[in-house]
Amino acid sequence: MPKSQDHGHDQVRFWTQWPSMSVIAIVVTVAFICSSAPLFAELRELKTFSLGPHGVRWTLFDRTRHSEKSAIAVSTTSGDLFVLFSTPDGNWELSRIRNWSGAMPEISHLLLPGFFTRNDRPLFDEFDAQLLLTPDGRYGVCIGSARWTTKNRRRSASRSVSENVITVVDVQKFTIEQSRQTSDLGLFELQSFVMTSSGRLIVDSMTRSPQAERALIPLDLPSLQAGRKCQYKWSGSRLGEDAEPTPVTSESCALALSPSSLEQVLAPVPPLALSGFACGKAQEGLCPQPDRFTPDGRFGIGLRAEGHDNMLGRWVWRGRAVVAFSTRTRSEIGEIRLMRNSVDLMLPSLAGKNYLLILQPDSELAVYELLEGESPPLEAEKHKIDCR
Repeated sequence: MPKSQDHGHDQVRFWTQWPSMSVIAIVVTVAFICSSAPLFAELRELKTFSLGPHGVRWTLFDRTRHSEKSAIAVSTTSGDLFVLFSTPDGNWELSRIRNWSGAMPEISHLLLPGFFTRNDRPLFDEFDAQLLLTPDGRYGVCIGSARWTTKNRRRSASRSVSENVITVVDVQKFTIEQSRQTSDLGLFELQSFVMTSSGRLIVDSMTRSPQAERALIPLDLPSLQAGRKCQYKWSGSRLGEDAEPTPVTSESCALALSPSSLEQVLAPVPPLALSGFACGKAQEGLCPQPDRFTPDGRFGIGLRAEGHDNMLGRWVWRGRAVVAFSTRTRSEIGEIRLMRNSVDLMLPSLAGKNYLLILQPDSELAVYELLEGESPPLEAEKHKIDCR
């Protein structure tokens, strides 16, 4: 074949293959842009709003700052946010916030009678609040816990006493279903509360004696009627890493805790990866490691104490800061200075997005969104390249 014909065939072959070659080149170029695009993560403030005029007010007579106790929880079924806090007159209130991440939050309030009042608080050594939601999103359990010490005038011995007020709320109707005190249940001195994955509320009760007696008692919802008692002990002489809970009677614990087991109810919190995260501006020794994470594990937060040494060489504490981290880059993505010492922090997820909620003692709620991607949203919109 003549050379001119070979040359012509080569030209035809080039022009017929050019579209496929160009497509491959474009795909490779876009892939290179996407792979070389720097990772970004951002802590973006969405809004700050007040839950109403019912926030707490600290006074000089409230030396133990009991009025700043509160609790928050987010329903995994409805996405509603619930806040339990004290009112200025010493009563307690549950707030339900719908569309808290949107433009127009819808806030409802429910007064909880029978909780401890302002006049009771100077008598307490410790005070706490807890808010638990059932996994099916049907009930909310509001718990106010008070502990104090009584001393025998004839002896130097003292005895710890505690009292808990439990109120069950139907979160859809937003009405009180039942309320009672745990002193009616004949429990031991110390009590804590667990909501199991099956939606059972269980009281963990124990004595302060060296050979402490312990018992788990399920409470029916919403009636708060006490069920069978599961008495247990720890295998070791003292509570430690090698100690394991052992039922006194296996049959009674199996009946009392079903469908959960004793080990599942008392399962320790799994350890967290707390090291290897780097702060932006803070020195390495002052960089806190995250101790709580979002449900999908993509973000975490840690608290950093702020202060300095005074002229006497004593540490003067000025405040705290919340530092947010990306677990993908293991680096800081933002910092928030806290104006008050006592705040409630939460890392919920809603509709595939992660948030940081900060509740101040004055019932002010700040909502932040935790973002992460291949490039900032504005840059992605500018270049019109979707790397997903």
